[in-house]
Amino acid sequence: MTALANPGIFTVTSAYRTTNAVIPNSFSTNGYVDGTVGTALGSVAPTVPVFDGKTIAAFIETKDTTTLKFSLNLIVLGTVEQEAVFDKIAFEFADAQYNLYQSDAVFSTALIAGYSVWTWALPATLFGVVAQIVAVTIEDLTDDFNCDCIAGLSGQSAVQFGLDTLVNLRGRMMIRLGYAAQAANPPPGMAAFCNEYLIDAQKQLEKKFNAQNMLRYFRWTMQVGQRYYGIDKSEGGCLQYLDPTQISAVGIEDLNGAWYELTQGIPLVYYTRAKINSGWPTNFDIRQCIEVFPAPQAEYTLWIKGKFATQPFAADSDMTTLDAELIFLLALANAKGAKGQVDAGNVMAQATSYLGALVAGTHGTTRYVPRSKVQNPATPPRFLPLSP
Repeated sequence: MTALANPGIFTVTSAYRTTNAVIPNSFSTNGYVDGTVGTALGSVAPTVPVFDGKTIAAFIETKDTTTLKFSLNLIVLGTVEQEAVFDKIAFEFADAQYNLYQSDAVFSTALIAGYSVWTWALPATLFGVVAQIVAVTIEDLTDDFNCDCIAGLSGQSAVQFGLDTLVNLRGRMMIRLGYAAQAANPPPGMAAFCNEYLIDAQKQLEKKFNAQNMLRYFRWTMQVGQRYYGIDKSEGGCLQYLDPTQISAVGIEDLNGAWYELTQGIPLVYYTRAKINSGWPTNFDIRQCIEVFPAPQAEYTLWIKGKFATQPFAADSDMTTLDAELIFLLALANAKGAKGQVDAGNVMAQATSYLGALVAGTHGTTRYVPRSKVQNPATPPRFLPLSP
């Protein structure tokens, strides 16, 4: 998905209509409707709002005639949309800004034929708020700084990164182990034997080799006063999870879009003021979760550049996540060693040399110059006297 340089923004006036069955079994809608999904409500929009190529058909409030529950709804043209089309919508009224996150909405493509609908529960006391809204911002932050998130590589992408399937590598291993005549029909136990070494080789290499196709930027929207964030709770609609042992950069993005690097490690002395301080996070630590310090004073974005874990590699059709030749050579060397074949050492030397060539290739234009960094000083707490 291509991310927007500028989020879609449109204005909703005080237009109001008491009966408009845009959503079945509902009435009393306020907001914007483009006329294709229901009766236009007169909202100000020079053109039909579009974000990331998706047409916004409506942004309305509804009251269910059966349950009498109120809700706020975003309706997008098309039923092929996924739940992670956008990050959040932000709207302003009464000199305040409010955020509705996609992950908190109920998603449906069946509610209205031909449309995708996101629904947020709305307290009765807030019903009618859309009529007061000055502007609505649709923010598509889905992996802004990443390539497309895909479960695995195939076709030309697989060729580009030198990937292959488990069944192909197993066939090659059997040939090199002396079972060429039976490669297409392995003897009992031989398929499991080869699979075990191939799977183990990929697991070992996952920690040794920083494959470029496994690097991503993971993000979390920080909450005011909250220091802890789940490693598996990253946002952006990507099912890949960060490997906390394979990170290369951590920083925050402020409300103006500026990025700042965080320092790893939270000195113990900082906890002296942990419960009385919030502001601009400067440090981080990763244990069972990600901790930042101090607690953020606004909804900054936490960004971590790192690797995700290897993909499933157990079925014959499963694709390697790392370079297939590297996995093949390491697995073959270990298998030959287990069977006492005399050329096991030669194959291991080939695997080591091949790994070195791949690592050298990832360096690109990098030049190694010692860097220095000024550590932010830890400001000690100031204790005021109790007596006047």
